[in-house]
Amino acid sequence: MLESLYIENIAVIDKAELRLGAGLTCLTGETGAGKSIVIDSIRAVLGERTGREIIRTGARSAQVTALFSALNTKAAAKLEELGLSAGEDGELLLQRSVNIEGKSVFRVNTIPVTAAVLRLLGAALVNIHGQHDNHALLNPEKHVTFLDAAAGNTVLLAEYKKAYAARKKLLREQEALQMDEREKARRLELLDFQIDELSAVKIRIGEQGELRAQLELLRNAEKIADELRGAKELLTNDEDGGAAALLNAALRRLESAEEYLPELAEAIQTVRDAAYTLPDAAGEIRSALENLDCDPRELESAEERLDLLHRLERKYGAEDERALLDALDEANAERARISSAQERLDELAAHAAHAEAEVLRLAERLSTARKAAAHGFEDAVLGELRFLDMPNAQFEVHFNPCAPMDNGTEKAEFLLSANAGEAVKPLVKIASGGELSRIMLALKNALPDTDGVDTLIFDEVDAGIGGRAARKVGAKLRAAANGRQVLCVTHLAQIAAQGDSQLYIKKETRDGKTFTAVTPLEREGRISELARMLGGLEETVAQRAAAEELMDN
Repeated sequence: MLESLYIENIAVIDKAELRLGAGLTCLTGETGAGKSIVIDSIRAVLGERTGREIIRTGARSAQVTALFSALNTKAAAKLEELGLSAGEDGELLLQRSVNIEGKSVFRVNTIPVTAAVLRLLGAALVNIHGQHDNHALLNPEKHVTFLDAAAGNTVLLAEYKKAYAARKKLLREQEALQMDEREKARRLELLDFQIDELSAVKIRIGEQGELRAQLELLRNAEKIADELRGAKELLTNDEDGGAAALLNAALRRLESAEEYLPELAEAIQTVRDAAYTLPDAAGEIRSALENLDCDPRELESAEERLDLLHRLERKYGAEDERALLDALDEANAERARISSAQERLDELAAHAAHAEAEVLRLAERLSTARKAAAHGFEDAVLGELRFLDMPNAQFEVHFNPCAPMDNGTEKAEFLLSANAGEAVKPLVKIASGGELSRIMLALKNALPDTDGVDTLIFDEVDAGIGGRAARKVGAKLRAAANGRQVLCVTHLAQIAAQGDSQLYIKKETRDGKTFTAVTPLEREGRISELARMLGGLEETVAQRAAAEELMDN
């Protein structure tokens, strides 16, 4: 149950705190005073979409806090499912703040949560019914949902939706594979060309790096040869023996001096090692010089190969050899898929046939349950309508078969005749605003109470009605509040008089600013407000007497 509601800086409400109890609570006040803002605030704290436009002019942020107590089993189970818990006293505090940038912060018992979590939790705490629910009556596609509620089809409908989704997935895959033969031939021709082109190149990972190194060598071959010849000549000059001869001469002199200077042993060994290895180095230089090939044709071949790889990369949007090989693999894989498409199509056809049979089987069960429930539902709705001052009403449910949809293989539409002697017709063609309000209330009362929610909110459910019908609607709202909490925004004294409590919403202007206040009314205050609702501008003795009579009745 919603214990209290605190609103700050929402639209014309500066600060307001509502203390709420069980039974029927009616919210009344002049048009535009802010009654619907209270309901919008409840919607906001339950996670519904809103933005910075709700913030009061001049304020930087807005806040709504809702305190719930005596949680129902559905709410307790949803809390556990979401990994949350009520406070030690069993209370639940929901908070939402919105800043001027439009950013919202949501909390459950001070723990930050997302809007989605609040919406899931809110659905277990509160049901809000407004004029938009009446519009659902004018959309025949929504009518079948009432029948499913009447038939208790929740589990069966979930099974059907699962089977329908599986069938739809199979059909999409079939459609993707079923290209016409001409298109298939064109695609295969392109894939064959790509596969041949990429395969013929014999791509090797790392090849481009090797080619660039080879080109660098070939382009500088003449310079390298000059340097190698110079080095070889310095090491092995035939006239003076070159560096090798000089190194050997130095070694002989050092060995002669070693007899007197033994400490030269290490230096002598270094020179000796150099004298031994220098001829090997000269041999390697000679071999490198002999193997240095400056054939222009080899240079041209390497340049052409590297250019080919670059062109393929640009053509296939590849960055390197690995990406080119991936493109080749993808082309081969797609060709295999197309080539084996018929085999897969045959397999899908078998699965689709099975899925189709399952969809039709479950749809038939849904249809049977709906039609069985429709007769009792019609009678229940007619009983409610007659109580709500529509004694000559006729109400029927018509079914029309259709191709499989996400909720079955039939459409259901509500037909109504509000007056004696008139044939039933679709609601959209004949129902007035007042009739829609009563029909919606009749539908809700005719449905089994299976949602387990303790708090119901009706936002101007009395639109378009008055007189006897208003008193009947008030009686139904009061009955609905038996054992739970019902909040009702109303402009009709006949409804407000039947409330267990009444909150007066008043708008006033102070210092050039608009403020809305929420005041709980005792008996005298309620009589005065009911008199205003009955009469208009000024309270008269007759209006007050009528208001007292409504209260007493």
